[in-house]
Amino acid sequence: MELAENTDYNFTATLKEYLTNKAKFSTKGMAKDPSNPVQVFEVEIVLDKIYRDREIVLENIYYDYDKWDIRPDAEPTLNQLAEVLKQNPSIRIQLGSHTDCRGNEGYNEDLSQKRAQSAVNYLISRGIDAGRLSAVGYGETQPAENCACSRCTEAEHQANRRTTFKIVE
Repeated sequence: MELAENTDYNFTATLKEYLTNKAKFSTKGMAKDPSNPVQVFEVEIVLDKIYRDREIVLENIYYDYDKWDIRPDAEPTLNQLAEVLKQNPSIRIQLGSHTDCRGNEGYNEDLSQKRAQSAVNYLISRGIDAGRLSAVGYGETQPAENCACSRCTEAEHQANRRTTFKIVE
């Protein structure tokens, strides 16, 4: 396609069974080259396949020990997830949260449910319809790092205190 000068473009790519994605391109600040009147530019838009009921680990969605509040380092990842959900309004997701092995089983189930709900609430605050989101707390039943609890390093405990998501619809 021929592009106009000093113009911003937004491209959207869709394909059945893939997540919709967008890309931006701008001709602002591009000078015409008289010796090369036809220039070719490429915009690559990567589409991720939708795998239903497969856990996807969100980078940097971790929690402090015995806490369920969303940390500032988690906000960029949740904002990105909100954008994916806005671009794909027909999908529903489940946010699953986990704890490390410290604490009793009942306490950890409750704590992980609060963590999952915190992530859901954050996405709702970013304009995502609550009906598209569900929260599940898994407690300590699905560790990312499988270490003997008393021998886990703090980094291993941290890796277990996380939120994941999966597309359910």
